[in-house]
Amino acid sequence: MQSFATSFLALVIAMVAATPAALAQTLSVNGTTAVAVGSAEDYAASVIGDPWDFDQTTDHVYMLEQTQGSESWQSVPAVSGGVLRATARLAAPTLYLLFEGMPGAVNRLEKTGVRHPIDTRRFVQLSFRMRRSTAPRPDELVGAQYLTGVPRGAATWGIEQGQAAGGVGPDSRMVNQSPVSQQTSPGWHLYTIILDRRLAAPFSAGQPWNATGIARALNLGLGSGLAGATIEMDWVRLTERGQTVHLSWSNLGGAITLTARHTQTGDVIQIYPESASSVTFPDDSSYTWDYGYLPPGTWRVTAASEARQSNAVTVDIAPAPLVTVLDPDEAGGRDFAETLLADGWDLTNSQDLRHGRLWETVNAAFGASGMTGTSDGNNPAVILADDWDDPPGTELVIDADRFHRLSFTIEYDHKELGINAALADTWGGLARVIWRERSNNGGTFTQTHGFIVYDGWPRTYSFDLKALRAGSQSTYDTEICDQPPACEARHPWGGQITNLSIDPYEAETPRWFRLADIRLAEDDQPNASGFFTVRWRVSPALFTGGEISARPATVNLYYDTDTNPASGRVRFASGVDASDAAYVWHAGTLTPGLYYVYVEVDDGVQRRGRYSTGPLRVGGDYPSATDGDGDGLSDAWEAGHGVQSAAADEDADGVNNLAEYRSGTDPRLPNRWIFSEGATGFFEERLAVANPAAAPAEFQVKYIPEAGNPVTRRYAIDGLSRMTIPVNEVAGLSSTALGAEITTISGALVAERTMFAGGGRPGGHTGKAVAGARQQWFLAEGFGGHPFDTFILFVNPGTQAAEVTASYLLDGGGVLPHRFTLPPTSRRTVYANDLIIDGVPLRGRAFSLKVDSTGPITVERAMYVAIGPFGNIAHASPAVEAPSASWLVAEGRTGPWFDTFLLLANPRNEPTTVTVRYLTPSAVVPQTYRLDANSRRTVLVDDVPGLADTEVSAAITTDGGPIIVERAMYWPQGSWTEAHNSFGVTSAATRWALAEGELGGSQAFNSFLLLANPGNEAASVEITILRSGGRAPITLPRQRVSANNRVTLAADQWRSHGLTDGERFGLRVISTRPIVVERAMYWNGGGALLGGGTNETGISW
Repeated sequence: MQSFATSFLALVIAMVAATPAALAQTLSVNGTTAVAVGSAEDYAASVIGDPWDFDQTTDHVYMLEQTQGSESWQSVPAVSGGVLRATARLAAPTLYLLFEGMPGAVNRLEKTGVRHPIDTRRFVQLSFRMRRSTAPRPDELVGAQYLTGVPRGAATWGIEQGQAAGGVGPDSRMVNQSPVSQQTSPGWHLYTIILDRRLAAPFSAGQPWNATGIARALNLGLGSGLAGATIEMDWVRLTERGQTVHLSWSNLGGAITLTARHTQTGDVIQIYPESASSVTFPDDSSYTWDYGYLPPGTWRVTAASEARQSNAVTVDIAPAPLVTVLDPDEAGGRDFAETLLADGWDLTNSQDLRHGRLWETVNAAFGASGMTGTSDGNNPAVILADDWDDPPGTELVIDADRFHRLSFTIEYDHKELGINAALADTWGGLARVIWRERSNNGGTFTQTHGFIVYDGWPRTYSFDLKALRAGSQSTYDTEICDQPPACEARHPWGGQITNLSIDPYEAETPRWFRLADIRLAEDDQPNASGFFTVRWRVSPALFTGGEISARPATVNLYYDTDTNPASGRVRFASGVDASDAAYVWHAGTLTPGLYYVYVEVDDGVQRRGRYSTGPLRVGGDYPSATDGDGDGLSDAWEAGHGVQSAAADEDADGVNNLAEYRSGTDPRLPNRWIFSEGATGFFEERLAVANPAAAPAEFQVKYIPEAGNPVTRRYAIDGLSRMTIPVNEVAGLSSTALGAEITTISGALVAERTMFAGGGRPGGHTGKAVAGARQQWFLAEGFGGHPFDTFILFVNPGTQAAEVTASYLLDGGGVLPHRFTLPPTSRRTVYANDLIIDGVPLRGRAFSLKVDSTGPITVERAMYVAIGPFGNIAHASPAVEAPSASWLVAEGRTGPWFDTFLLLANPRNEPTTVTVRYLTPSAVVPQTYRLDANSRRTVLVDDVPGLADTEVSAAITTDGGPIIVERAMYWPQGSWTEAHNSFGVTSAATRWALAEGELGGSQAFNSFLLLANPGNEAASVEITILRSGGRAPITLPRQRVSANNRVTLAADQWRSHGLTDGERFGLRVISTRPIVVERAMYWNGGGALLGGGTNETGISW
């Protein structure tokens, strides 16, 4: 007995000791307690490029039905905070996610099934998160309706659905993924429809999901008995099968229920077996769970029986990286209007239609958001180029082979119906693009099919006009109307187009519309060095709320000659940090042609990629990529620009040569130009921008009003050309004082600004931009007394306030310091005549000016004289950044008409001696002057012996002390009515550029090019006229300039070489020897002979 008891006790002890190990409750995922996995590939995110997450109104199509009474919803669903909310009108409402399109409409450019068909063999799991104000019922059906072909009809429709709650049986499937006990409760529920696994009627009907391999349309049936109910949709996913993890459990006892809780939203779902005959799993088993229907986030999975529950394991589903390729893209590169008209067709001002007009449109208004108007008839049109009354040869001509990528934004104040009636003239819910080729002037127009703005909200369309296909109005996949006699596609886009319009709306009743941001662009292209910046945006496809962190990712970049991955693509970069959002690609080494870019993002658990929507056009005229010294610069580029060091900065703009090479900018011309002076309203202001290089350039102008926010506009300019930007016509700048900052994006630029007085241009002045902001500036000229009004203009283009000290150096000695704060991104005008500094008035005093600032700023001076019968005398000049011991002045004329002054200022505390060599066509006349410390001197050149009546230039040197020098000219002699002024230049150069110039016109403009050669050897000079509007440049016969001599050339003489009356132009001057270049421009302002005149020195490069 003792022995038995002892043995039994030992057995019990052994069993108890073994129980914890043998009977432990376990749950694992992929053999561990936590896994990080990727999201299943989603149709809308991957194919459309925009998930159905309801962060914008275009994530659904509002309606299809024609009458209000049969619409699913009582009003337009609201989309906000990532949730769609609507009140059901019908008992069984439907939500349209993908509309197939309509025959006779431009379907390939919309979010339609024609453009984005669903691959039904790939995307088979439909899931969504929905909350309704009425609880789900076990007997109601939710599901999907889809279209397997077009046109729609009984033979092309299919239905796949299931019971909203319950539904356990052999011919049903658990659609509601909430735990069984919670399926009929209010709140958010997740639903899943397996589209390719057909069930018996009534759950399936019509065409199987994968009957044709594609689906063109998709909508959700959201249940029944819902009239008046509020329905909210968080997201919809249509995903691939096969995104799985392996769950294993043991020792829980009895039937096992698997649940998962979403940490971010609190949602709890039950993991159901494939067969709906049971909702639980046996113990000591495993399950390969396809979790792909779930949104990203952290899911805590638990296995439980009635008696026991396991610890939770974690499935962390990373949000898929949503990739958008921003450049290159279908909107293209340089824009026609921005390049050749100096004013983009953004419809912010009525001048955008200067070459066109409005047709059957009333109440038109132009503003920052574009143009609004109301249709007046069933054929309104916004005509951008109109040839109806232009004599042949005078039309605005669009090179359609170059500019063919059209984009625009359009909006209605009402919803449109996706039905065939919308295409009828009586209904008119569409927009069209219409054009006519030059050779067909007065003939038939070519027109696209209609663009249906289904929901009325703003839609932006971008497409290639050359790629549009012609077809009848019964087809779904063509874009140009070719159905005689209603319309004929006689002239596809190409050649020379002289008539272009957008027909915004066609209806018999008046309709409001908005049209904006029209661009007609060429293909994206590499810059002059052969580089192109590929840009992308990567954002996580979250689908739902809560804090869900995206994983760090890298990018691989490929190029391809098409967008078919099966044809192969070539990788050109890998491992790029995705957050960089850009990569500078040397594409110029490729064979000329069109190339698409594929951006692939890898976050460690998944990869996603996307092709660019438009190609990069690679030419064959880039510098050879050979880099003999291995410094990153092409040898050919170094030789062409005369540079050697990659780290050097020849133009002192803060950008080294390597960065200039990669961005395609000129290493000898600054990338930033700033004007301090500027005014509209009474004044007519224009900016002249010239490109002296052969490659095109792109730039932006930030206008800085004295009151108000900056206004930024983008422009482009062809090589060896120039443009005029009418500042008064820029929206928001019609009447303001302002400065301007020009930033070169690629290419080479110089810029000048001209201001004309109002009322017939009785005077004006021109100033060139300065190369960036500085902390110190100097002005030689200024007078604060009658009859002069002197204004000092300050601009702070930076983001920090600057403390400014403007020291007025008085004639005869004395310094008056004026101190003030210049806020960031601001402009300030100081009227010098009214200044009283430390109790001393500046009125009545002549002065020069030294400006010191704690931050980089720019300074300019404008002077006006209110005398003469024709209005103000005016001249202006930007300040110089430093005094110099050497100055050169090209322009000057004495005699019975002009008075010429040299203005010499010494900003130093020591006196200096100045030697001036006056260069005339016949002799050199030297003169010496003494300048006291902190003083200025005015020299009337007419009074210098031998210079009473002559053209004259000047070379100024000092005995070592740096000074500043300006030259002013007033006319007519004895009764001044106009003047101009400019600083000298500190050195001669062999390359110069000027942006401004004009010839002829109603005010008889004439411009003069002044060439001064201060050297001892003759110079041979090549002059190229840079023209506007796409006109070819003109190269003039070479001009000889003798040693120590000066030559004057009149633009009027260039008519015989092709310069036409009324043209504005710039100049490029290249010399065999260093020379000095200046331009003077005169016109009969205010009705008086030479009543207006300006001048400016060239910009060396």
